[in-house]
Amino acid sequence: MRLVPKLSIYLASAMSLVFVWRGAAQVQRDTEVFDSDMKHDHRVVGRIMVHDLETALRSGSEVQVASVTAAANRSTGSMRFAWHQGKMLDRAEQQFETEGGEADLVSRFALTEGATPSYLELREPLVDRVRFVRSSVVQMLLGVGASVGTALLITLLLNRAVVGRPIAALVDRARRIGKGDLEVDGRLDAADELRALWSELDAMCVGIKGANERVKTEAEARAHVTEQMRHAERLATVGKLAAGVAHELGTPLSVAAGHAEMIRLGEVKGADVATSAKAVEEQIARASRIVRQLLDFARRTGREHATSDPVVVAEQVKGMMENLARKRNVAIEIAAAPEPVLAEIAPERLAQVLTNLVGNALDASHGAGTVRVGVKTEDRWVRIDVADEGEGIAEENLPRVFEPFFTTKDVGEGTGLGLSVVHGIVQDQGGRVEVTSELAKGTIFSVFLEKHA
Repeated sequence: MRLVPKLSIYLASAMSLVFVWRGAAQVQRDTEVFDSDMKHDHRVVGRIMVHDLETALRSGSEVQVASVTAAANRSTGSMRFAWHQGKMLDRAEQQFETEGGEADLVSRFALTEGATPSYLELREPLVDRVRFVRSSVVQMLLGVGASVGTALLITLLLNRAVVGRPIAALVDRARRIGKGDLEVDGRLDAADELRALWSELDAMCVGIKGANERVKTEAEARAHVTEQMRHAERLATVGKLAAGVAHELGTPLSVAAGHAEMIRLGEVKGADVATSAKAVEEQIARASRIVRQLLDFARRTGREHATSDPVVVAEQVKGMMENLARKRNVAIEIAAAPEPVLAEIAPERLAQVLTNLVGNALDASHGAGTVRVGVKTEDRWVRIDVADEGEGIAEENLPRVFEPFFTTKDVGEGTGLGLSVVHGIVQDQGGRVEVTSELAKGTIFSVFLEKHA
């Protein structure tokens, strides 16, 4: 229910209670006055009748007493008179009595004449009293109804003018503010607390506009600073990549150039020529491998909608790397999941990931131990663990293992791009790579890929 009708109803209800209370009190007073008048009439008529009856009793004629009583009953309308003997009243009595379901006002007056004690009884039905009370109640209710109706109409009109319209304007203003209209508007026609509230809304709009301007300015400044930081990061990344490429390619190119110059100048002869040519070939192959890994790192293909069986791919990788593992005296074991499972990744991408991880594990094993590849499911993920029994990774190096060109291997043994490629491939597929390691006990790389539904 709206505020204006609610206030009007509350006020009208309060006024109704007041009017009803006052009306009931007035009816009570009128009833008491009516009763007092009836009793007064009884006393006046009773005194007259007592005088007439005592006069008749002094003459000693009971017949005359009965005649006076009968004449009074014929002439006084609703009043009824009766003469009773055998009882002396100490004083006059007036009371309401009910007899036969009808209420009467009964007045009794003592008679002092006559040989036998007697008294006069005057009885009058309360029909007129009931009728009077009913009429008073009806008039009271009509008056209350008219007063309450008038008061309700007046309070409704006043509340609408004084409360309803200003509140409706405030509600509309609040809606406009919620939609972004922050223009100051001082048009509210009021001079009370509602006007103060309207002024506070204006002040709030001014504050919000100022805050929005500050936020906009700060956001623009933050965006500018962020872009500068990104640009600096890009430059740092390019510099780091350039330094890494220069370092990694510099050594094999220098070695190849040296051997080529020796061959050109005839400084090597016979079997040494073949040895130098082989060295050139090895260094060129090493440079090609570095470039290929760099291309793999830079080439982000995005998410591919393909699936593969991790166990099958792991078996294929094991077959490709088993000769290398045998030369290093390292065993490769595969622990399959209890049930067949498919991962959301293309087989060739998963093979690239496992080849890098297994190759690193073989390098870390240093000619002894076992490399274990485990496949299992965890909720909506396929988890592939590649664990070795090598020397482990120092704790301070763990956060950097996926950085490009970061490696703990000796010079010439690794480029530092393999794990970066693994991280990029898995991340493109919506997965993640985690690493745990303990010195002198080994390292576990855990690949999490989404399970195919």
